[in-house]
Order: sequence, then structure tokens, then C-alpha cells
Amino acid sequence: MQKSRHVPTTNARAQNAVEMIQMACDSQDPGRRAQILADAQAQLAWALRSAVEECVDGKRSWSEIGQAIGLSKESAWRQWDSQGPIVAVRAAQSKTSTNATTLRPDTAIYAFQTEAGTWLGSPDALPEGTYATAFLPFNPANPETNRFANQTLRARYGPWNGDVSFHAALVIEADGTQRRVRVTDEILNLLFGDGQTALRRALTALVQATIHGDGIDPNFRQLVENAAHVQARSVPAAAAQGEELRTPAEFVQAVQDVLDEGKRSRPGDPRVELALQRLDSIVADYTAWARAAR
Repeated sequence: MQKSRHVPTTNARAQNAVEMIQMACDSQDPGRRAQILADAQAQLAWALRSAVEECVDGKRSWSEIGQAIGLSKESAWRQWDSQGPIVAVRAAQSKTSTNATTLRPDTAIYAFQTEAGTWLGSPDALPEGTYATAFLPFNPANPETNRFANQTLRARYGPWNGDVSFHAALVIEADGTQRRVRVTDEILNLLFGDGQTALRRALTALVQATIHGDGIDPNFRQLVENAAHVQARSVPAAAAQGEELRTPAEFVQAVQDVLDEGKRSRPGDPRVELALQRLDSIVADYTAWARAAR
């Protein structure tokens, strides 16, 4: 079997984690030990991502990958698709700990502003006074391929109830204080991926609403099904499984066809109308991202 091109990266990141763990063992400062181990954990999460890339190169199914790392195939693919680190460990709670439904939201970066002044993400999601803004010097490991590399972004963060990744970015507050803040899955994808995570989720919501909707125009339903078909084949996993890979541009065009038909035929079902409105808003955000990322 041909050796994956990701093997050297996996080895390097795993070795870095080993060396960091040894540094923690040698340190006598508890705070320093905790800091080093936290950084080693992040390094291992990136090493795991690289190992999963090896599995994808080897045409392993997502069921096999999920089983190997202790995650469902959906969770494994979602973390991989976000282009960030993959974390298989989950925080545990005791029987007496706060019920999950009453836990306070995570603090997370949910929007950022480029040096050109464009806000990406969901900058208006939280009301004034409930969020903070800090500088985010963005220096990714692959600057030659990242659109926002070497920019000093402005990050907006606050309490977030949605999906939050395990990736924590280093931000600098107005008084010079540095802190690490986790980022939402959407922001992780905007920074490191193709900017389409939110778009895929919005289309999936529309597909579900259309399936259960009443009196849906056949042409509209067909376009929704076609967009879902293109979406499923616009991710690298499709090519790894031997399917014809569709381009991001084809996916976006399929979504735009759905929006155009929706404006013409007016589905009528309130759930479909709401999902359409959300999709239209996400497409506008994606267009802004694509423009800023050129």
C-alpha cells in the first residue's frame, strides 16, 4: 500500500507532543506543568487529525475511522471537515455536577473582521455589552495556502450556545492581556477551510423541512434534492470513496438555483420559508467570505 503523504506530519506532531510531555515531567512549577500539558493536548489533537488524513488517503470508511478513534462516524467527519484539530476526549461530569441543560454557554469567538474591514461569521448574533473584541494575530502553519495568513484580525467573542470547536485561538485584549478563546465550528471553517460549513448546515435544514413540508412545488423539491446531491459530492470524502467530486462553485450554484426557484414558486410551508430565509442569509455571508478571501 502506498504511504500517505501525511505520515511525516503525523510523526512530527506526535513527537512534538512527546517532547512537551517530557518538559512537563521535568518542570517543578505546577502552573507551568499545566500550561505545557494543555499545549501538548492541542498538539496531539493536530496529530490525530493528520493520522485521520492518513486513513482518508487509505480509503478507510468513516465508520472505520470513527470506531478507531472512539467517535461516531458523523462526529469524526464533522471535526475533520472543519479543517481543525480532532479531539476524541469529552469532558466528564459527576452525578452531582450541574445538569447539562443548565450549564453556562461556552465563551467562543463567533465572528472576526479582516484587515480590509469585512466582518465574517455572525457579528450581530449577541447584543451590545455581552461580547468582547480583541486582536487575533493569525499565523497558521500553512501561510502559503491560507487566505488570511499574517493578518491581525479583530475577533468578537462571548457566550455561545451553538457548536464550539476544541481549537482555542490566542487573542490580545485592549490592555495587552493574552488569553486563549475557543472558536465556533463556523469560524474554524472560515479560517482554515472552505467557508462552507454553515452553508451545508443551512441546506441540510432546508432538505429536512422540504421532506416534511406540505404542497411543495415539484420543481423546487427537485432542485433541493439536486443541491443535496451536489453537497454530498463536494467534500474530499466523496473522492476518497470513489465518487465523482463536485467543485465548491458547483455546490454554490446548486444552492443559488434553489434560492431562485424558491423566490419564484414561494413554497408556502412556514418551515420551508424559514429555512429558505436562513439559507439566503448564509449565502450572503459566504459571498462576503469568498470576496474577502480572494
